[in-house]
Amino acid sequence: MRISAVEAVYRSRGNRSPGVDGVVLVRENLLNQVNALSFNQLFKYQASPIRRVLIPQRKAGKTELRPLGIPTISDRCMQTLFVQLLDPIVEAASDDFSYGFRKGRNAHQAIGDLSNHLRIKPQPKRPRKDYQRRRYFSHTKYVYSLDIKGFFDNVSHD
Repeated sequence: MRISAVEAVYRSRGNRSPGVDGVVLVRENLLNQVNALSFNQLFKYQASPIRRVLIPQRKAGKTELRPLGIPTISDRCMQTLFVQLLDPIVEAASDDFSYGFRKGRNAHQAIGDLSNHLRIKPQPKRPRKDYQRRRYFSHTKYVYSLDIKGFFDNVSHD
């Protein structure tokens, strides 16, 4: 798992972006990173400070800069190791209908799943003899997107 974590960071696009320590991941120091992820080090792990870089926003018409945090190589390797260890546990316990920020899932799959669930009319509690499962929904051109930013700050908690 340690080798796999270091290899994933080495193969990523940002492997040559140094953190506050100035270290980049190159072939010569791969083994040092693997050794730094030893079992004993997991209990003593403490993240290093993050290097902040201002980059332009991707939104059209925006000229403002936004901060980007760049962790050190050793922090990236440790975080990748944690993700590799915890991801299968979290995925097994996750909701099957959750699509946000999950590996291998996207908004198109969520729309398709919703469409499939709405396509078949649910059975009534007391089914009639002539009841059939009928389609009562077909694909539509419209999907509504709501932004609830700040909702929980303004709703009455009483």
